[in-house]
Amino acid sequence: MMVSACCHPLYAMLRGQQVDGQAYGVGGPGGFAFRHEPSKDPFRAVTFRQMEHVVFGDEAHASRTRDRCVQTAFDLLTVLGLDPRAEVASDPFFGRAGQLMGSGQQATSAKIELTYDAYGPDCERVALGSGNKHGGHFCHDFGLTLASGEPAHSMCMGFGLERVAVALLQTHGMSVGSWPIDVRELLDLA
Repeated sequence: MMVSACCHPLYAMLRGQQVDGQAYGVGGPGGFAFRHEPSKDPFRAVTFRQMEHVVFGDEAHASRTRDRCVQTAFDLLTVLGLDPRAEVASDPFFGRAGQLMGSGQQATSAKIELTYDAYGPDCERVALGSGNKHGGHFCHDFGLTLASGEPAHSMCMGFGLERVAVALLQTHGMSVGSWPIDVRELLDLA
């Protein structure tokens, strides 16, 4: 199945279960996502690998966890030398209804992208990853509940693996041996 995010099949796999406080890692080297989004940007491949961390809980837990994951991911990208910026964003929903959904995402800061300056200060930055609050949307649709029986809320933190790799190569060069030692050690490349 061609999914727009690696976490989407997880909800169907957990259908009808109690998921209070549970966390799942999905995607990775075999986790392909597909997006049919018109773009001339080489960072925006139609199919790409994605790594995501999904957490379930009540609204406050999902929100706090998303914020903590965004900060941890920001710190990681900073240590890797990628000079990230955290920006409120929205998914590229299409049509008039999609514009309203995107506006709602931005108004509630439901999506925070960690962006990278791939093309210079006068160009749009490229998202390397994002932290997303889904509210009860997916959980309600798939009957995922808390221990209390109330519908669960979820969040995910995801990275585009090829995007991060290209950003590392663009920032530090094609010869991994010449990268800063702290970056190589963190990535177990020293």
